[in-house]
Amino acid sequence: MDRAAGEVFVGLGLVAPVGARVGDRVEVADRDRDPEIVVAAARFQQQHPRIRILRQPVREQAAGAARAHDHIVETAKLPHARYSISVNQQIRFCRSYDGARIAYAITGDGPPLVKAPHWLTHLEHEWESLIWRPWIEAFSKDYTLVRMDQRGCGLSDRKTGELSFDAFVRDLEAVADAVGLERFALFGHSQGAPFALEYAVRHPERVTHLVLFGGYLRGLLKRRLPPERVAEVQALLKLIEVGWGRDDPSYRHMFSSQFIPDATLEEMRAFSDLQRMSTSPENAARIVNAVFSIDVRDKAARVRCPTLVLHARGDVRVPLEEGRVMASEIPGARLVVLETRNHVLLEREPAFRQFFEELRAFLPQRQAPAPARPAAAQPGEFRQRLAAILAADAEGYSRLMAQDERATLAALDAARAVFKQQIELNQGRVVDMAGDSVLAVFDTASGAVTAALGAQRLLEDGPLRFRIGVHLGDVIEKADGTIYGDGVNIAARLQALAAAGGITVSDAVRGSVKSRVGASFDDQGEQQVKNMPEPIRAYRVRLN
Repeated sequence: MDRAAGEVFVGLGLVAPVGARVGDRVEVADRDRDPEIVVAAARFQQQHPRIRILRQPVREQAAGAARAHDHIVETAKLPHARYSISVNQQIRFCRSYDGARIAYAITGDGPPLVKAPHWLTHLEHEWESLIWRPWIEAFSKDYTLVRMDQRGCGLSDRKTGELSFDAFVRDLEAVADAVGLERFALFGHSQGAPFALEYAVRHPERVTHLVLFGGYLRGLLKRRLPPERVAEVQALLKLIEVGWGRDDPSYRHMFSSQFIPDATLEEMRAFSDLQRMSTSPENAARIVNAVFSIDVRDKAARVRCPTLVLHARGDVRVPLEEGRVMASEIPGARLVVLETRNHVLLEREPAFRQFFEELRAFLPQRQAPAPARPAAAQPGEFRQRLAAILAADAEGYSRLMAQDERATLAALDAARAVFKQQIELNQGRVVDMAGDSVLAVFDTASGAVTAALGAQRLLEDGPLRFRIGVHLGDVIEKADGTIYGDGVNIAARLQALAAAGGITVSDAVRGSVKSRVGASFDDQGEQQVKNMPEPIRAYRVRLN
C-alpha cells in the first residue's frame, strides 16, 4: 500500500494482519520492520480519545501525506455490553529465536500468570470476543495475565518458515524472557498444555505452578488409532486447507461444535469467526498437523512443580482419558473433573465458575497489605535483614521538565507504571517513587536484576532514560515499609555510576546471580564513592 495515498483505520484497538484488506482496496502495510500502525491524520484525531499513546510520534511524512506514528499501543477501556475489564491491554512484540515477531499482551494486577497459546489466537479479537473476553476478565481480576499469539496466528508473524512444537515452545520462552519474569505460574489449555509442560521441564527454576486444562500428552496422530481413523484425520487436514477461508462457515462450524457443543448459535458464530480471523487456511492446516503429532509422554515424569489438571467429563475434542493419563504421569498432580461437555468453557455454565474456584485455591494469591501502624515507630517495630535493593533515577529529568513539563510528566507516569509492573512481577516491593526516582526491595538478587532488565527493555525507546543500581546487603526495614542502611546507600551510589539506560550492580549481586538472568557482567573495577569508607567493586550489566 502507498502510505501517502491510503490509510489503515484502527478501530477499537484492532491491528489488522499483514495483507488483510480493510474496506475497499486498502491493504495493510507489510510489518517487516518494527511494529507500527499507519493512520491517516484525520482518523487519528477522530480515534485519539480511545487510544493511549505510550511513546510520542517519531516521524511525520511530507506535507499532504498521512502521518506515520510508531507507538506501543494500549487498548483503551472500551464500553462493552456484557463484560467490563477494569484494566487496559498492553500489546507488545518480541523476537523469537529465528527472528519471528511474536505478539504478547499484559492485563490485570497480581502474581504473574503466563498463558501458553492454544489452538488459534488473536489478542485483539479475543479482547472483544463473546467466548474469550470472560476468560481474560476472570484471570485479570487476581493475576497479571500474560497472553501471546503463537507464530502464524493473530498479530504475530503469519509468514514464518517453521510451525512446529519446538518452535511454539521457543516462542513461549521468548515471551517469558521479554516480559522479564523470574518465576511465574504457567497455564496451558488444550494444545497449550503440552507446550506448558515442555516449558516447565526445560525451565524448572522458573515455573512455580502448572495448571493444565483440557490437555493431553499425545497428539491425535500419536494415539492408537485404527487405520480408518488415521485416514479421517488426513482428510480433515485437507478440508481445513480448502474450506477455512471461505465465507461459508460450515467448515469451521465442524470444529466449533467440537470445542463448544453446548454453545448458542451466537456463541458458535463468534467462535467460528475468531478462528477464521486468527490465521490463513494454509497456516491452520500446518498448525493442526503439528499439534496432532505432539508427544511429551517421556517428559511428564520430569515435571517438578505443583500441578493441577482439569478436564471436562464430556469433552469431545480431547477425551477425559487423555486428562487422566496426563495427571497420572505427572508426579503429585491432582485431577479435577468438570461436569460439562465443552472443551472451551462458557461463562454462563457452572463449570466456568468451578474452574476459577479451583484455580484460585491452587495458585498463590496477592498478599494483603499490612495493617496500618502509627507513624512514630516504637522500639522493636523494625527488623534488619538481607535484601536486594534497586535504585533508579531518570537522567536529564530537570532539563526535560524545563523544555516540556506536560510531556515529561506523562512520560514519568508511564515509566513508573513499567517499574511497578516489573518489580511486582518479580516478587519485589516498591518502597518509594518520589520525584524521578524509584526505590524497591526484593528477597533475591536475581529478582531485582530481572526487574531492572525488564524495565530497561521496555523503556529503551522512551523519552526518559533511567540509570539503575542494584546491591545485595543488610537493610533496616521499618513497620511502615521504609528501608534504611548502607545497603540502600550503596544501591544509590551504584545507580549514579550507571549510564543512562544502563544497570550497574555490586560484586555481591554478581556473585549471587551469576548466569541465571541471561546477562553478562563487565567489571568496572574498584569505585570510590561518596560517604563510603571502602571502595565498591562495580559491574555493568550487559544483556546476552
